[in-house]
Amino acid sequence: MMPLVSATKEDARFVYDLRFNDQNRHLCWTMTFPSFQEHEQYFLKHLHEYKIIMKADKKIGFLRLGKEIGIFLLKEYQGRGIGSIVLSQVSGRTSIKKENTMSQRAFENAGWKQTGYIYEKKEEEIEQ
Repeated sequence: MMPLVSATKEDARFVYDLRFNDQNRHLCWTMTFPSFQEHEQYFLKHLHEYKIIMKADKKIGFLRLGKEIGIFLLKEYQGRGIGSIVLSQVSGRTSIKKENTMSQRAFENAGWKQTGYIYEKKEEEIEQ
């Protein structure tokens, strides 16, 4: 298991920078991006949906448990199976763009089922 800690208001900048950096922008469904102030307002309203992914004492990514599941990792932690480990701990639904093959693999390796661009995992399918 990977440690997930509840996000705090101080995590707004970390989440924004990771979510909207140049590496991740092309993977977003929307092509309009909020200012930091707009993001911060949204983030604080939905703070309960965010978990920070930790490795030792370092923030290495975040998980959003909202209407759709979203996961983002720092580049140096991608491709190491961390996303799959985190995703194996949760259930829900998400949609992934076809060019986002790394996320597709992470969800599939975590036991999520694909239907088109939608991935789902039911709570009873979580391995204990």
